[in-house]
Amino acid sequence: MNKSKKLQRFMDISNGNDIKYHPVFSYRHLRIFAWGFLIIASLGRLLNAGSGLINAGQGLTTLFGVMESASSLMSPLFLLAAFAILLNAKDGYRRLFVSYGGLTLLVYIAFLFVYLHYIIGLFNVALGYEAAIATVSEFLSTVSPNGYIAFNIFIDLLLFTSVTFFLNYTPKTKFQGKKLYIFRLFALIPILYEVGSIVVKSLAGSGVFKIPPLAYPLLTTKPPVAFFIFVFLALFIKNRERFFIKRGKTHQDFKRFEDTNLNKLHFNLLLTILIVIAAVVDFLLLFIVPLFSIIGLDVTEMEIEMLYFNMLGKLLDMGIGKTIPMLFIIPIIMFFDYKKTHKNPMIDMLIPVIGVGLLIFTTIEGSYLIFRGKLAEWIKESLENIANEG
Repeated sequence: MNKSKKLQRFMDISNGNDIKYHPVFSYRHLRIFAWGFLIIASLGRLLNAGSGLINAGQGLTTLFGVMESASSLMSPLFLLAAFAILLNAKDGYRRLFVSYGGLTLLVYIAFLFVYLHYIIGLFNVALGYEAAIATVSEFLSTVSPNGYIAFNIFIDLLLFTSVTFFLNYTPKTKFQGKKLYIFRLFALIPILYEVGSIVVKSLAGSGVFKIPPLAYPLLTTKPPVAFFIFVFLALFIKNRERFFIKRGKTHQDFKRFEDTNLNKLHFNLLLTILIVIAAVVDFLLLFIVPLFSIIGLDVTEMEIEMLYFNMLGKLLDMGIGKTIPMLFIIPIIMFFDYKKTHKNPMIDMLIPVIGVGLLIFTTIEGSYLIFRGKLAEWIKESLENIANEG
């Protein structure tokens, strides 16, 4: 079969002549997995804290440590679930912009209230307003890992939504014809925001300048490489659609092709390849950057070791290396259907409620058991000491 016939056969794939590959996990399952990993990590943390009460050996201690590290798998799964929702938004972008934009603003306002009213207000009584701001800013930049605290996850989701919107949405009235490319170029705005945030955080981590606390809620939180993985995936989908249109197919033809198992397999394979590449790049950065930071320094061996691990810690705090744990979710990804949706949205609302409930229950119950065990141990030792003294 020549190349043109293979290409035509590829473009004519439909449900009738599709491959026998049936991914079963939707964004909803990914969210359930993510909450499960978070709860497992919480249990591991509690078991580690109480390991002394049960005289846990090396094997159990290692198991508890592995359980605790499951939290690193939570973030990429939540991220991938959010990305799938964005890809299936179609004309529902307004709701996503309102949700993520509103939550971004809400987090910022909440931070301003706590920071200005409680923290600055407390120090203002003793030091005065200007001295209070200077003191609190200095304290926060000192105690935070790299001179800043990034915590507003809704900034990332808003940026993801913006990139996907400008790449996939087609305006009904404005930006028609060749002007559509201008609309597509607006996708550079959230991408440049992400790049700018990475640069600012890197400079702050290097001690070039200090980020004012009022800017903390505006910083991105996700690993830098992970953001560009999803930008690449969005571009892949858009370029595939353009490929179909140029060869005489319609948008509806492409939408039907998107629902085929072949397309879902291609998406999962590409995502897997990107994760492997990102993990390798992250690993090399973690090895090479600290190494170059100590080359040529005329210091003692102990100081070199300290500088090396200090730089390594800064890279980890900036998000470098955080795509490496994504390697462990590849088996889940290979069964992921990014086009799968559900009719009942109530279940999507119940999942975080149940997840938070289970997390609170395990934390409170585990803390209670640890406290009870410590208290029993203390009472037993006290009674033995009283008996010995008597």
